[in-house]
Amino acid sequence: LLAPVPAAWAFDGREGDKVVIKDDEIIEDDLYVSAETLVLDGTVRGDLFAVGQSITVNGTVEGDLVAVGQTVTVDGSVEDSLRQALQELGKQR
Repeated sequence: LLAPVPAAWAFDGREGDKVVIKDDEIIEDDLYVSAETLVLDGTVRGDLFAVGQSITVNGTVEGDLVAVGQTVTVDGSVEDSLRQALQELGKQR
């Protein structure tokens, strides 16, 4: 007998005004972050998907980094692909 088994989605999700992944923290899954400010000093052993105003990667992303923000700074390492979209502030009338 074969029975269909639903797929298991493993990821870590975080949100807030400021999300900080400390230098001794290791995340074993993909990480999804929605925050005004994200600072990654630790390690993500998967992909990092980040949306925010300021995104800073000082640590390690062992998978892909997909970042959408006003500023994206990568001083650490991204072992796979980096995709970023920068939002420009428009002029107000």
